[in-house]
Amino acid sequence: MTSINLSSLTIKHTGDPDFTINNYLMLQAQIFIGNDQWKGELPLYEYILRFLVKQRVQGATVYRAWLGYDGKHMNRPNDLFSFDETPMIISFIDEEEKVNSALTQLRKEVKSGFIVTNHVDKWN
Repeated sequence: MTSINLSSLTIKHTGDPDFTINNYLMLQAQIFIGNDQWKGELPLYEYILRFLVKQRVQGATVYRAWLGYDGKHMNRPNDLFSFDETPMIISFIDEEEKVNSALTQLRKEVKSGFIVTNHVDKWN
């Protein structure tokens, strides 16, 4: 049997009294952009990643999608002779205050893209 204390978000397994996992609430941001977008002389995804490094977020990853849907049609950027835009996602996680601050600063410099945030747990 497992019990969950929601006030501290500590999980204890009653089968082993020494088994405890503590987790901390974090915020994940995902920024959806196109591969062919640029900011100055850099691809937008690289510009954003460098920006996040300067903001000292804990870590970030850039994903390149194989297939996407833009509300009108399927984007197949890897098909032969395709002119579809490659969907990209930049994902990063840090403390909520730091993520919100980074996104506020980023929006002053980058007006395109779609941003989604989610609360996540960091398990130690």
